[in-house]
Amino acid sequence: FLLSCIPRRAPMQVAPTRAPGAHDASAAFADAEDARRLSDASDAADPMASFNQEVLEEAGSDYEPAYEEIVEYARWLGVKPHETRDFLWIAKEGLRASLPENWKPCRTGDGQVYYFNFATGESDWDHPCDAVFRAKVVEEREKRQSAKGPRGGSGADTS
Repeated sequence: FLLSCIPRRAPMQVAPTRAPGAHDASAAFADAEDARRLSDASDAADPMASFNQEVLEEAGSDYEPAYEEIVEYARWLGVKPHETRDFLWIAKEGLRASLPENWKPCRTGDGQVYYFNFATGESDWDHPCDAVFRAKVVEEREKRQSAKGPRGGSGADTS
């Protein structure tokens, strides 16, 4: 069972464990189907309830994102259409990035993916490394602008 979560990150497999704060800590999901049935049978008025959440596993290090995923993530990082060809490497690197230590992807009862740090209790809707790749886009853009020189000029000083 794979979950696609673009622009958040690569597909992830459901792990047979409970999410943080699960009501019945002694219970473990036998498989993804049991988790789905539990989620389907839960209180629809509270889709974010902790007993509806699943801990997911990251895709393996051999994950190769599709071109469309790379382009979509590049846009999400702030890459402009005219920059696409030159900046796709950043998006591909970002999609393949592993989570930092103690972080795991999780899914809410209504199917949204978020990231949870099991050491600190911190959670975030964005992959913890997304800011790093947004910064790489900005840095690369600035490098390219500097290399071009002053607007309209060749970069050579004519004074």
